[in-house]
Amino acid sequence: MKRRKKAITLAAVFAAGVWAAFADPVISDITVKQRWPWNGRVDIDYTLVAETNCDVTLTATYSGSIEPIVFTNGVIAKTQVGVKPGRNHVVWNPADSGLGGKTLANFTVTAEAASVADRAYLVLDLIDGSYEFASAPPSVEDGGWTNAIYKSTKMVFRRIPAGTYKLGNSSDAVKLVHLSNPGRYSPKCPLRDVTITSDFYIGIFKVTAAQRDAVVNDSTSSTTFTGYRFYYDEMRGTSQSNGIDWPSTGHEVYSASFLGKMRAKMKLDPSCTIDLPTDAMWEAAARGGIADGVTANGGTASDSLETISNLVNRIGWTAISKAFDPSISYPGNGQPVGLLEPNSFGLYDVCGDLSELVMDVSTTTSGDVEAPTDETVDPIGAESIEGGTSYRIAKCCGYGSGMGWNVLPAFRSRVGTTSAAKNSARLCIYLNPLKK
Repeated sequence: MKRRKKAITLAAVFAAGVWAAFADPVISDITVKQRWPWNGRVDIDYTLVAETNCDVTLTATYSGSIEPIVFTNGVIAKTQVGVKPGRNHVVWNPADSGLGGKTLANFTVTAEAASVADRAYLVLDLIDGSYEFASAPPSVEDGGWTNAIYKSTKMVFRRIPAGTYKLGNSSDAVKLVHLSNPGRYSPKCPLRDVTITSDFYIGIFKVTAAQRDAVVNDSTSSTTFTGYRFYYDEMRGTSQSNGIDWPSTGHEVYSASFLGKMRAKMKLDPSCTIDLPTDAMWEAAARGGIADGVTANGGTASDSLETISNLVNRIGWTAISKAFDPSISYPGNGQPVGLLEPNSFGLYDVCGDLSELVMDVSTTTSGDVEAPTDETVDPIGAESIEGGTSYRIAKCCGYGSGMGWNVLPAFRSRVGTTSAAKNSARLCIYLNPLKK
């Protein structure tokens, strides 16, 4: 993928001239000005000439600097991810990079743009920590993303666009697929609009046992492609064991946890954070853009139960499928990933097989699982209950559940955090880390 750069010095303007439409994005007309004497913040303006939204990376140098400054998403708001073509403005506070209270002499900014379309997929090499972007899956002849390498020594993530998503389910959808009690109505996940303000990446597969071995043991020989069953403490650490307590400690993880080891190994840009998805992010991705579907690949409350079951059969190993196909086998560790159809975002096995851990705290330790928080923008879930809690939320249902309504993408259950409670997981890469 080609990229084009422009650089500009403080308080100067780079004349761009007239640009034609380019397949590759172009940055032009960068202007930089520090606000002296009233404060030291820096205003940076630039023009993005592109056919689609782009990720823009800004770096800078100044007299006396040893290493270039990289403006991470935590320093310059959320405008670096999915930047719209046209004129853009960002404000940088040098204090955020430990440079407050000084004039930045010979301050030079460089901007680089990469098309979001070229970054539809992000592929991590779990052995050497490198990564690459792709605009589409490999060819069918090469096995696409279901090639064994992407279930073992590499891990593929799909970019999910920022936007407002319909999450939850209508009462009609819940009633339709509750096999054991068709009249039951579950209000736990009401239909609602939720806005996610930044693009993010999410794994197209649950983390397999082979991928876990590649990260932890540098193994290249495992061919176990079923979802690995983590417990939450093992995945990222907990307040009880390591002082890790999302959301109060943010994206911090215990260094000896799976995520701690994986982050140490990967060579991603520091602005990218590997973690579990939130409940809302997981559901937005799993639904594949369907507003109030009964399944993650279509179906409405007006469809027959047999129609719904046939749809579910195509994408997931679940009890609702089992009711119509008793020959299906449900082994204790689940089915190998990627054997069925993906949803419209290209994610596999979002329905059934093994439930998946997400970040959110469960504020109840018994009884029915509570409804999601009423946050409508970048939900981070509930705070821990007073004194801490040993329960988190898992999404989707396990393969053997007898209640058909938990094939709904909105379904959530309460799970423990210790080795007594193991669930699969689908990782997420935050391009703008969430904060409390």
